[in-house]
Amino acid sequence: MIDITGTDLVKFAQNVYDLSSAQGMGFLHATDEPLSDEDAESLIKYDVNQESKGIALSMDYVIGRACKMTVFREGDKLLIGDAWFDHSEEQLKELLKRSK
Repeated sequence: MIDITGTDLVKFAQNVYDLSSAQGMGFLHATDEPLSDEDAESLIKYDVNQESKGIALSMDYVIGRACKMTVFREGDKLLIGDAWFDHSEEQLKELLKRSK
């Protein structure tokens, strides 16, 4: 797991979206517009309940783009996986660079 504690989750979600592309029928919904602050905010899980327990941010397909990113919450830490599904290692490195 990669520790991203201290990262602004709104900006993180926007960077994930920016580095992702439309796949399959997603092209019907995808736009060239960046992810708005409001749309990014709606993806963040603030309520810790049974359904979202341990998840701070969950992105699957967002406005047609295959984002495939989950941020896990463990206590005060925010963590992501060591690999980014359907994305290259270079894209993950760029995401981490942008998220500092």
